[in-house]
Amino acid sequence: MIFKGSEKKDEVTNLFYELTWPLDWEQVISFAEAIIRTDFGKGALQNISVGNQAGSVIIDITKDVLNWNGHIRKTEYAEHERGYLTIAGRSSLMNAAMRISFWTNTNRCLIQVAKDQLLEKHGERAYDKYADSLEILGHINYNVNKEK
Repeated sequence: MIFKGSEKKDEVTNLFYELTWPLDWEQVISFAEAIIRTDFGKGALQNISVGNQAGSVIIDITKDVLNWNGHIRKTEYAEHERGYLTIAGRSSLMNAAMRISFWTNTNRCLIQVAKDQLLEKHGERAYDKYADSLEILGHINYNVNKEK
């Protein structure tokens, strides 16, 4: 991913990234499932929500996703394209509380990190490799599931 900038609001830092290319709904789901499996697993997932557009009703699908062991595509919410997906939890890789948002049919990604010492120590680019890894894992997960 390409780092586009950052913005700090109170104790949360917003990190804006641009993916290599826009994601469709199936790819957004694959990215979120990869995050759950590789980083937010074992009780670290706090929330996963979907919505159609900014300002629309936010639908909390956390309980359904947990009932399917992190497999979003098995929930009823995966059946119809949504405008965005947001996943929040405790990153085991970065040891930080974060929320990650993807928007359908765009190449935008927002990583929001709360009270993070890595950002304080290494600056706004501290999450670049993490963001790159998310993109790679998401595309791998998408292609594996596409072939099933």
